[in-house]
Amino acid sequence: MKQVQQRGKKFTATVRLNGHSISSTFPKKQQANEWANRVEIAIKDEIVNPANKFRKDDFIAKKYIKKISVKEILKQAKEDNNTPYYEWTLLRCIKKYKYEELDKLNGAKQALLRLQMWEKTDLANMKLTDITPDIVHEWKINRKIKKGNKYYDPSPSTIRNDLYRLSVIFETARKPKTKHGWGLKDLKNPVKEILLPSPDEGRDRRLHGNEEDRMRDAIKEGPHVLEMLAFFEIALATGMRKSEILKATKSEVIEGRMGWSIRKPKTKNGTSRTIHLSERAKESVMLLLAENSHKTRLGYLFTVSSTTIDNTWRTARERAGCPDLRMHDLRHEAISRLADAGLSIGALSSMSGHKTSQMLLRYVNAKESDIREKLALIS
Repeated sequence: MKQVQQRGKKFTATVRLNGHSISSTFPKKQQANEWANRVEIAIKDEIVNPANKFRKDDFIAKKYIKKISVKEILKQAKEDNNTPYYEWTLLRCIKKYKYEELDKLNGAKQALLRLQMWEKTDLANMKLTDITPDIVHEWKINRKIKKGNKYYDPSPSTIRNDLYRLSVIFETARKPKTKHGWGLKDLKNPVKEILLPSPDEGRDRRLHGNEEDRMRDAIKEGPHVLEMLAFFEIALATGMRKSEILKATKSEVIEGRMGWSIRKPKTKNGTSRTIHLSERAKESVMLLLAENSHKTRLGYLFTVSSTTIDNTWRTARERAGCPDLRMHDLRHEAISRLADAGLSIGALSSMSGHKTSQMLLRYVNAKESDIREKLALIS
């Protein structure tokens, strides 16, 4: 007897006759029926004339087995091995780096975005040894960022950060295994031979006139009032980064002998620091603690997401008539105010979390009025 059954998107034909059982699968039902008819005829022919033996192999498609040379076998074995070697592609190195190193980074989210960008470039499928300084330089001068349907030139800082992330991949590969590298000591880092663009000039946007009060009023008219106000007051008083504020936990809010602080055990640069709160910032934190006492969210002080903060901020600044005021400008404003108040470089560094005075001073923007007042004292 013959039978054709559909299995998924394919059809399996089976013939059982005169002690023989044979099956084969086809993409179309018509092909399965035609094959089954041919098999049935061949078996019946054997029944009529036993000399005409039915040969099953004549009706089963033989699988093509490609002959592989010893060299190709060794090459495939090398690729299957997870031990890095010089002919790995950049894409494979990035995947290994993401799996092994990404979770250790404080700025893991930004690092991931840049690594994903590199995965989409033409360099991704190139071997490490084939990526030369000339190729990287060519990529640098042709780098574009797509926004909507248009392409724009990236800022110098974007280029620098992109190249830094590529450089980290090469340096990780070059480091000895005893230093948690991959041991490819003869590998050259092409980024080291590239002239990086000069960093952007520090943004000097400060709050003017009654912008601070207008922003508070605008926040009060929007959603998530308590958390947005607390975020605003903390950022304006301390200069904390957005991620540091949103990741602050209830247990990090501590009362000391001289006032309230937020104790961060680990920040972006890998060190711990204590950020002292102003009276206004302290009051907003106390209100937030009281309001969110029943909300767990892993013990975080804030319950809103980073995206919610961004969207609410954009709406508030438009309402306040400050469309160019960025959230990060609050960090500039806070550090500049602390500097205006006479804090030393050491105290400023403790509050801001900057490791070097060079980076710290990029955030300090003195007001013209303060400079002129001091000039009047010495003239």
